[in-house]
Amino acid sequence: MAVGKVTISSINKLRGYLWDTYVIGFGARKQTNGTFYYVRYRHNGTQVVRSIGRHGPLTPDTARAKALQILGVVAGGIDPFAQVLSGEGNFSDFLFGKRGFSDWTLSKRKLDQRAGIADWHLHDLRRTAATQMGDLGIQPHIIEAALNHLSGHKAGVAGIYNRSKMSDAVREALQRWADHLDAIT
Repeated sequence: MAVGKVTISSINKLRGYLWDTYVIGFGARKQTNGTFYYVRYRHNGTQVVRSIGRHGPLTPDTARAKALQILGVVAGGIDPFAQVLSGEGNFSDFLFGKRGFSDWTLSKRKLDQRAGIADWHLHDLRRTAATQMGDLGIQPHIIEAALNHLSGHKAGVAGIYNRSKMSDAVREALQRWADHLDAIT
């Protein structure tokens, strides 16, 4: 099986599977009836590979984001596909809190135990990202957009008139942050 970054260009050249190098467990596969995106993970000692959608309605970036959400649920010890396949609910409800993953406290406790780290809060990750993105020279208004904050540049009248999500600038900032994390790990 091939590995590399799943992009539109790599999708166009695809033959068989391509597993992403940026999000481990995310991949794409060209089949006779189209190209599909997949997640791959282990649950209770068994490898699971499931389709998360077709290329076209999903882009590589939106499929990667969806895979990250699914893999985050799996990291909490839950198999979201097992819930859906057993008829216990629809996948969207499960991922976004109506089923199973609404107990952030329990998930955080499990994460603390696995990581061997204590006395930190999920919000510390946002604070660290914001601080270090600033240290990388990313402009404050871009950091706020990446964190989905409405203060400073988007508060008050400015926020009423400027509806831009600054997607390209945010994407570039988050890529710089990801590259920084790769460099220090």
